[in-house]
Amino acid sequence: MYAKPHVHSAVGLEEVGLTPTDVKGVHVHWNLNPAELYEHAIRNGEAELTKDGAIRVLTGQYTGRSPKDKFTVEQAPSNEKIWWGDINQPTTPELFAHMHKKVLDHLSHSRNLYVLDAFAGADEKHRLPIRVISEVAYHGLFSWNMFRRATEEEQANHKPQFTVLAAPSLIARPDVDGTRTGTFIGVNLEEKLIIIVGSMYSGEVKKGIFSVMNYLLPEKGVMPMH
Repeated sequence: MYAKPHVHSAVGLEEVGLTPTDVKGVHVHWNLNPAELYEHAIRNGEAELTKDGAIRVLTGQYTGRSPKDKFTVEQAPSNEKIWWGDINQPTTPELFAHMHKKVLDHLSHSRNLYVLDAFAGADEKHRLPIRVISEVAYHGLFSWNMFRRATEEEQANHKPQFTVLAAPSLIARPDVDGTRTGTFIGVNLEEKLIIIVGSMYSGEVKKGIFSVMNYLLPEKGVMPMH
């Protein structure tokens, strides 16, 4: 039996910097089921209903990931274990903190927030409890399909060890923010946080978490497969 709508643990949004005051005027939707997320995505204008009953989403300029806009915070102790280069691009803690603040401000003024608690990984010994927070229902629906679903009891006691904050309608300003483009995907292994700015493409959520698993699991002697 999977979790009923609105079931969630005592670990609130303040864990990532969104206090009850910050989201006072925001509709926060916890762990909605697929039918509800489907309806919200259509009602919010995020998706269109096809003749076959599926939903179609326009992801803007990105129909795939934007790897050149993805950065990992170069910070101890994880910085000594990462092969830095064109794929694993470094960014500073200061730039990440700046963008994190912008994302929090943006989400605190959103009409809706969709929160999904789930797991990455099938093996109970090695799976990662995660939380996805997005301003769009479509990301919640994607995440419900992509990650391992939690039972009602698991969601009631969920303690996320990594969180994704997705603000796809927020566009970065390179001249002000120091980003490469209007899109920024930042991974902070020490703060256990991923932020997504300027991309509706839901694969950024998936790949962000998979990148984290690719860092964590080899440390446990486990080879991740993706």
